[in-house]
Amino acid sequence: IGRNRFTLEMSDSILGVVFALIASTSWAAGAVVARVGMKEIGSSTGTLISLIAGFPVIASIALMVDFDAMFKVSSSTILWLALLGFVQFPVGRFLHYNGIRLAGVGPAATAGGSTPLLAAIMAIVFLGEQITYPTALGTVAVVLGLGLVMSKAHTSSLAAEPPSTSPRSWLAKTIKSHGVRVSLVTGILSSLAGATAYALGHNIARHVLTSTTSAPVTASYTLFFGMAILTIISIPKLGELLIAPRSGILMMAASGVLSSLAIFFMYTALSKAPVTVASPVVALYPLIAMTLTHVFFQRLERITAGMVVGAIMVAIGVIFVIVGNPT
Repeated sequence: IGRNRFTLEMSDSILGVVFALIASTSWAAGAVVARVGMKEIGSSTGTLISLIAGFPVIASIALMVDFDAMFKVSSSTILWLALLGFVQFPVGRFLHYNGIRLAGVGPAATAGGSTPLLAAIMAIVFLGEQITYPTALGTVAVVLGLGLVMSKAHTSSLAAEPPSTSPRSWLAKTIKSHGVRVSLVTGILSSLAGATAYALGHNIARHVLTSTTSAPVTASYTLFFGMAILTIISIPKLGELLIAPRSGILMMAASGVLSSLAIFFMYTALSKAPVTVASPVVALYPLIAMTLTHVFFQRLERITAGMVVGAIMVAIGVIFVIVGNPT
């Protein structure tokens, strides 16, 4: 019996990692598509479009695989799901998209990769999970990797234009460089704030998934409440949807479907494995996002060797976190 239970737990952990990898890939694709879409649409409008597009897809999946559970959610669970929807979408996804718009896919995605580390800290504090020396080493590697990506992205942005000896050109370049610096820093801070919101969401989701309802139901209600809350908040800007470019709307809708599928797979991973196992795997998504950006959108954003090295350091840190997990 003991061996069978151990095998079952190992199988759940492996499944959790697999689903987290799928979520990571879906998130990366969504980030790249969002980067294109937000060249024409603002962050708040883009976030709303993404939720409107993603909710029907996830709700349909939930109805197909867990029809009865969709209509048997207790009132206390509803409150948890409403909180999760607020934290995950109006807060987390908006900040995440805003970071992509301001800083670009590479820096924003890598800053967002700190989510599992923040989630692990919260899990230690609130869920009683443990930290080991490999986990601590992994944390250091991720922090150093993030710093390298940010610095290289900043240097690359400032070096984008050729030098000029004209005083007027020098002044214009100085002003523009300052603007680039402010945009980059603001975007990274926005992504880090979004990562904090996502980390909190992971812990709330883990609590809900292990005590009340399933991943499809959790994803559906979370998307619904996020969409409803964001619609209320965005009432003054709903007119922007009528005049938004069709290409931008389609891109943000596609990003919303991909990101919502990522949420679904992430919740499935959290239903199978602890936060400290499932959440760190998602940190691989900056590497995937950078690869997709370089392959398909080379002219949209420059990916430097230093940024790739930094992202690899993040990945190594994630591996240490996973290996160091005591469960």
